[in-house]
Amino acid sequence: MRAYRLISITRISLTALLLLTLSSNIHAKVITFTLDHVLNTAAESMTGSFDWTYNEGDFENGSGLFTELNIPRYGTDISGLVITIDLSSIEFTLAGNFHSQEVDINLRLLSPLSINQPSSIDTSKDGTNYASKFSVYGFGTLPLQGHGFISGSISAASAVPNPNAIWLLTSGLALVGFITRQKNRHHQH
Repeated sequence: MRAYRLISITRISLTALLLLTLSSNIHAKVITFTLDHVLNTAAESMTGSFDWTYNEGDFENGSGLFTELNIPRYGTDISGLVITIDLSSIEFTLAGNFHSQEVDINLRLLSPLSINQPSSIDTSKDGTNYASKFSVYGFGTLPLQGHGFISGSISAASAVPNPNAIWLLTSGLALVGFITRQKNRHHQH
C-alpha cells in the first residue's frame, strides 16, 4: 500500500511539474530574421541571420541571437563580437578594447522589426554622418572607417513553436508512462 501511495504521489507531482513547465514554454516562438541585400558604401555585402525568441503575444519583449554572420573585412567569428539586437537597431562591436582593431557597426531601422514586413535599414546621411554606420579595420584588409550603408533590409521567415517545448512534452509523457508501467507491474506481483 505504501509503495502504491508513493508511486501515485510521484506520478501526480511529475504530471503537475510537466504541465507547469509546458505552460511556461509552449507559447514561446522562435522566428528567424535574415539580412537582405545589406551593402556598405563600398558595395560589400553583409550577410547573416538571427533567431528572435518571444512569448506568444509579446513580440516586443523578445530577444535575439545571431546564428550566422559574415561582415566584410572582418569575417564570420561571432564569438569575438558583442551584438545588441533590439526592435529598432542592431549593433556589432568587438568584445574588448583593441588599439589596432575595430568593429563598430550600427544598423538603424526605419521601422521596427516585424513578422509581417521587412524593416529597411536607414541609409540616410547628414553631412558626413551616416544614420547606419560601418567601421571595420585591423583584420588584414584595407580599413573602411566612417562609412555607412547604401541598401538593405531585415525580413522574417514564419514563426515556429519553440523546439524545447516539444522535447519537454515527449520526455514528460515517457516518464508518466514509465511510472504507470511500474505501478501495474507492482500490482501484478
